[in-house]
Amino acid sequence: MKYIFLPFLAFLFITSISCGQDLSQKYSSLGKLIMYELEHSAFPEQLRDTGHVYKSVHYSKEKHYNNKSALIFIPKHFKETDSINFVYYFHGWVNNIQKAIVTYNIIEQFEKSGVNAILIAAETAYDAPDSYGGNLEKENFFNSQLNEIANKLKSDRHLTKTKIGKIVLAGHSGAFRVMAFMLEFGGLSNNVKEVYLFDALYSQTDKFINWIELSDNRFINIYCDDGGTKEKTEEMMKMLEVDNVKFYQVKEVNLSSDMLKDNRIIFIHSDLQHNEVIFKREQFYKFLSTGFLIEN
Repeated sequence: MKYIFLPFLAFLFITSISCGQDLSQKYSSLGKLIMYELEHSAFPEQLRDTGHVYKSVHYSKEKHYNNKSALIFIPKHFKETDSINFVYYFHGWVNNIQKAIVTYNIIEQFEKSGVNAILIAAETAYDAPDSYGGNLEKENFFNSQLNEIANKLKSDRHLTKTKIGKIVLAGHSGAFRVMAFMLEFGGLSNNVKEVYLFDALYSQTDKFINWIELSDNRFINIYCDDGGTKEKTEEMMKMLEVDNVKFYQVKEVNLSSDMLKDNRIIFIHSDLQHNEVIFKREQFYKFLSTGFLIEN
């Protein structure tokens, strides 16, 4: 199964970050960055209590499946309303939330989009070649995690309300699995209005299709030739055709803002490399700035 191994390619491109780096200071001109330790974290979780073995290498629970961190970013332009919109970003294999946020300019792109929302990057498997989402694959756990974060933000006086509004789920590479299970079982499927897969469709296609057909949701899948997702993406398009679900297909070099605004289900074939489809052309920014979180 080719797709199981290819997210490991992300390791080759990840830039290292000093443990002592103060990310809150780095992004202070754009907004407020907060780190929380969560009770409702993806890990630790029973199936990874003894760690995980990949290609004869053991990834221990202590180093890779015991991180309860969540990174929250509130942009300076954020204005609180009766309900709070959230954008979740999930990293891929052999990565962690702090490295991914810096490497792919996630906060810069998020802030530039102007969406009135709060960004969350919740840790999953820390620096491990593993797509398993741990507790986030369980019934209603996504709901519990997000409500915990909202309540912490209220308790710390960053918010006065905790009602959850619209949600965008975005993820790169191996993040596909946790996102799919969250859509199916997380308890917030009606709140999730947009899903972005950044060269990430390795499996779980049925769960994404179930969510697409649930209501008037927006789905963007950008894929390239070398990431191992092309075959699954083409299969998904055929499945949608069978179900008479309309979608739009375009090469990234021809992509325009109007195409992103005018189409609900979009498949974008990129000429870029696996790790470039998030930030090289400011893709995360472009998707957010043409989506449902932009106020008309």
